[in-house]
Amino acid sequence: DLEKQSNWFRDNVSSDPLSYYDYNRIDSLTKSFTDSTSFKTFQNQLGIKGQLGKKNNLFYNGWIKFRTYNLFNKNMDTDTIYQKAHATEQYIGGEIQYALDSIQHITGLIEVLNTGQSRIESTGHMRWFDYQAIHRISKPTMLQSSYSGRFDGWNNDFKNVESIYLAAFPKIQAGPLFISPGMTYTTFINYIYFTKGVFPDTKQTVLPVQTNAPVSYAQPQVSMDLRFLRKLHLRPQVVYTKVLTDRDSALRVPKLFVNGQLA
Repeated sequence: DLEKQSNWFRDNVSSDPLSYYDYNRIDSLTKSFTDSTSFKTFQNQLGIKGQLGKKNNLFYNGWIKFRTYNLFNKNMDTDTIYQKAHATEQYIGGEIQYALDSIQHITGLIEVLNTGQSRIESTGHMRWFDYQAIHRISKPTMLQSSYSGRFDGWNNDFKNVESIYLAAFPKIQAGPLFISPGMTYTTFINYIYFTKGVFPDTKQTVLPVQTNAPVSYAQPQVSMDLRFLRKLHLRPQVVYTKVLTDRDSALRVPKLFVNGQLA
């Protein structure tokens, strides 16, 4: 698989005043300019999969994966940044799925990166409830680690980000009405976020930072699906967010989110 993502920022400072920006890093650029960053990945995967059991109700899948990535930024010397701009990652992973019947199954998955990051996941789809549990240890994103443009630039040696996500949703079907009340719980260690402030050795006022305090929140919610006139569905959803721990005010989420769909 080959993927490429490119992002541009264009402006004309002869018509848009420099006073709009908090900091001008590259004085030699005048009038029209373009900041750009491109990220290209190429991925190969080799694996084995099959089924076991008298009813073939145990599915297994194992793989090794190679992912080569390249970061390009015309304003950045990629040899000087903390996170490598060009590298090949090696993953090894496996998945097991056990089917109780045609509609109920439990899945377990683990994937490990050669530099130590990992993902462990368990998912269950039952007749009366669904659940999911995910533990991740992730590298900081390239944007969080390094960026260079006319008005912004940073090079950060951030730690791995660890997260735990838990979710459980009972399911109730009453005639044309389906309702699923439930809750999710999310916690982060070494959470990375952008914030505005005063920073040493720079005039920039907005930069990515990493908190060393745990960040966690819970989201009780309810989703419904009401079928009427045979083929029409009304699907409302209400989510309430309760921040449990956030010493540095890193989270910016609404307390109440309401969504609706008519299809």
